[in-house]
Amino acid sequence: MLKPRRLYRLSSLNFARAPRHRCLGDLATKKEPLNAQRDSAPHRDVSLKDSRDLPPHSIEIQRQILSLRPEKLVDVGQQVYDISRQKSVAFHLPDGTSFHEFTFRTTLPRVSFPPGTKGVLYYHWTPGTPEISGELRFRLCDDVRSFREGQDLMIPELWRPWRVPLYSMVKNKLLYDSFVPLLLQEGLVEQSLVDDISNLPKFQIGPTPVLYHCRQPFPVVLNSTGINLILLTNKLMEHVTLKDTFVGRTPTAKLRYYQFSGTYLARFERAPKVSHPSLHLRFVKPLTDIKKLTSKLVMAEPAPGALFAKIKEEGSPPEPWKYRIDTNSGNGKALTKFQGQTRNFKIPDLPL
Repeated sequence: MLKPRRLYRLSSLNFARAPRHRCLGDLATKKEPLNAQRDSAPHRDVSLKDSRDLPPHSIEIQRQILSLRPEKLVDVGQQVYDISRQKSVAFHLPDGTSFHEFTFRTTLPRVSFPPGTKGVLYYHWTPGTPEISGELRFRLCDDVRSFREGQDLMIPELWRPWRVPLYSMVKNKLLYDSFVPLLLQEGLVEQSLVDDISNLPKFQIGPTPVLYHCRQPFPVVLNSTGINLILLTNKLMEHVTLKDTFVGRTPTAKLRYYQFSGTYLARFERAPKVSHPSLHLRFVKPLTDIKKLTSKLVMAEPAPGALFAKIKEEGSPPEPWKYRIDTNSGNGKALTKFQGQTRNFKIPDLPL
């Protein structure tokens, strides 16, 4: 008698594990027994099946990854693939035995890849930036010969490219067990970096901005309760939340309000000439229209290149916002370590 096969669900995706078939997106995931969740959300079960049960296009179209190194794509004869309007697509790796399935977004309900999604998977890393910032991306192009003229597939509402961070590939061996050896084989990453990432805590990244460098810009929502960030280096993986950053309060502190709405690109700067080590926040450029919500004063109107300045008391002029990092709080300790570990990088900022 055959023993029943135990199925697992990848909980952030709600997919069950099937042999030689893995579903990938731009989020890290954790696994837990499928049986433990079957009763809680049966209507959200979009489990993967064995390859013989897949839709015909998943079997007939053999999308092959021959290399992830951009400068080799022409020499190895890498093809481009049109994955427009598909909710999931499978790519086969060079070993010929593994194929991996990608989704545009890893949240439910599923979202199809947008029209015009034709191109190639590749590994992206900007020389001079921390090597841990490398990630898998999808370059839009009609042919690999026009790779340089193409653009990366974007997730517009997150203000960044579709990507699978190197951190996620290393920490999620269930999903990416064939990708990391390919990166090593092609010399795209070093084994020492993989070992460092393996020793970091495992965390579900999700849509939260990831900072690899203290001057890297990131989007801030002016009508949100605070700033959420993931700080990531070879030796550090921390999630920080700076609460009530853009919030104003009534005199009784019972009501909160926002003066502006919209999204701005901003970055941290070390505050000069202060008695305690602190950070400023400098606005870089608006990502959406900025709208004024109330005449109540909370902050100076944001402008490109200006420091974020708050009004402490009614009638007083706005002063540059400062966040102390020499405290014993979890945020303070994490930001202090992050500053210390990334201060030697001389680049002014990193792309999103």
